[in-house]
Amino acid sequence: MVNCQSLALMRNYLNLMVNMRNYLICKRSIMLKAGWSAMNKIVNNIHILIRGLTYLCKIEKLYTILHIVTSVMAPLQPYINIFMMAKILNELAGKKDTFTLLLYVVITIVGNLLFSIILSALNQFKSFHLNQFYKNEKMLFAEKSMLMDFEQIEDPSIHALLERIQNESQNGYNMFFLNMFSGQLIGSISSMLTSLILCTNLFFDTSINFFVKSIILIAVAIVVAINYYTTEKSNQVNLKMFETLIPFNVQFNYYNDFHEDYNAGKDIRLFGLSEYVAKIQREQNQYLTDTLWTNKKKTLKYVFLSSISSGLLNIVIYAFVINACLAGSIAIGDITKYVSCIALFVGAMSGMISQFQSLFNNNKYLVNYFKYLEMPSNRKNGNVDCVDDTESPLIEFENVSFCYPNTSSYVLKNLSFKIYPNERISIVGRNGSGKTTMIKLLCRLYTPNEGIIYFCGKNINDYDYDFYIKQLSTVFQDFKIFSFPIGQNIAVSEIVDDDRVMDAARKAGLEHLINNMNDGLETPLYKDFDEGGIELSGGEAQKVAFARAIYKDAPIVILDEPTAALDPVAENDIYSKFNDVATNKTVLFISHRLAACTFSDRIFVFDDGTIIQDGSHTELLKNKTGKYYELWNAQAQYYQ
Repeated sequence: MVNCQSLALMRNYLNLMVNMRNYLICKRSIMLKAGWSAMNKIVNNIHILIRGLTYLCKIEKLYTILHIVTSVMAPLQPYINIFMMAKILNELAGKKDTFTLLLYVVITIVGNLLFSIILSALNQFKSFHLNQFYKNEKMLFAEKSMLMDFEQIEDPSIHALLERIQNESQNGYNMFFLNMFSGQLIGSISSMLTSLILCTNLFFDTSINFFVKSIILIAVAIVVAINYYTTEKSNQVNLKMFETLIPFNVQFNYYNDFHEDYNAGKDIRLFGLSEYVAKIQREQNQYLTDTLWTNKKKTLKYVFLSSISSGLLNIVIYAFVINACLAGSIAIGDITKYVSCIALFVGAMSGMISQFQSLFNNNKYLVNYFKYLEMPSNRKNGNVDCVDDTESPLIEFENVSFCYPNTSSYVLKNLSFKIYPNERISIVGRNGSGKTTMIKLLCRLYTPNEGIIYFCGKNINDYDYDFYIKQLSTVFQDFKIFSFPIGQNIAVSEIVDDDRVMDAARKAGLEHLINNMNDGLETPLYKDFDEGGIELSGGEAQKVAFARAIYKDAPIVILDEPTAALDPVAENDIYSKFNDVATNKTVLFISHRLAACTFSDRIFVFDDGTIIQDGSHTELLKNKTGKYYELWNAQAQYYQ
């Protein structure tokens, strides 16, 4: 009986030991995984920081060098005074040699003077190159926007990503944050190393009790840990506030830009908006003040905790150093040196931890920054740069289907047609029938999901992109007139052939307007850069766009509803004039109205992503049940 109970107890004990062993193994495994996860997180954060610093150097190399040098030097100046003051006090307490004292004083004064002059000069150069840095950063984003695929430009998710980066930058994150805190981090490391060098003798002095030195090191570690905690908590509070302020900043910047935009001046005055806008801005300023004050109150307790712990550490350090001095281990002048250096070391160590935390928090914003700038191009680019087949149709679509990115609905479905050299083609249909999408595919702004587009018998993707684009002269509905001189607007180039520009202007009906301008082709448009800039009417702007198409002198001209804002009669007049001047060219007129149909060789009637009718104006009108007959009779009053 006893033996059975003993065996049962032994079995239970062994099971307990096995379970405890399994628990410890499991716990150890979890801790190891957590440790590896934390280590991987740190390594990943450091990798992102290095990428950010690489961008910093890429954007403005000289600024980055000056940034590092000044960040290393800035915290060193106090150490000149600390070191030399210790020398002076030791001399006063010792031999009191006048020459030596004067020498120390001169070294202190001259050293500070030279250091200040060099650092000030470097900071001046740094300030200049900082401005250059931000200009280069803007240019980097501008170049990326201009060179990225058009389908990426139109992608709402990419547009949202860019807006987010801009908002985060305005809130002080991304490169601005990295720039500021990397300098502070370098300064903290520089200060720490200098403090350690100056305190080396103190901690390696064998005459000072090892136990006492250990207490000082433990006290320093405790204060650093407290500072780490308070900084982490303060950063969390600040980060939450900044995240809250991101949508607020969008509105704040909008209203600031609104009242500074001269184009809004008429509406502000005519609709009496001045008081309303001013009221909104006053409310925004009050909200910002209240938010900052509330945030300050939340972080106050952490500031107090950090200050109290640092004050107590100073008391311990003073007691330790004074005791060492009374024991004869250090000279009286070294008291201030060691106390100051240890205090600066603790501050630098706490600062370094805080700066690493802040930089790691900024990394999630840098990831968006990198994602946008490193977005790969999906555009296909061939190497054919000449046309050697004149027998094939100029343009051919073969079973082309397309749906926009991140959508499943096809805008074009098995679209097939041929266009021959010098043909006039009108492309008509209701809004949303696929007309403009077809033109975007032809212009290689998008790539078809299915099918092939040919130019002179070859797949358009086989052609060199720059060569291919030179074959097309396109005017879209949302054409852009730039705040450049009118000559550059027509030539779309800094180099202007005056004779060709004036010939294009004459054909577009702009000759009289330009001749009446004070500076002719050099007359600036709009007032963004020049108060004497000319404001164009809607009709004049459209004529500039047409002149631009004529000046390019490409074999294919595409007019994609550039006259949509005009009435049908005015549209018909402009298209008729353009048809007369665009000789020996293939011209595509795209519109949901029918202004160009009467003088077109053929008409493509689009509906629901495909061509439902193809023929001349006369041929299509014979089919009284067709879509074209319906469209024409609905608008015929404007063209008779």
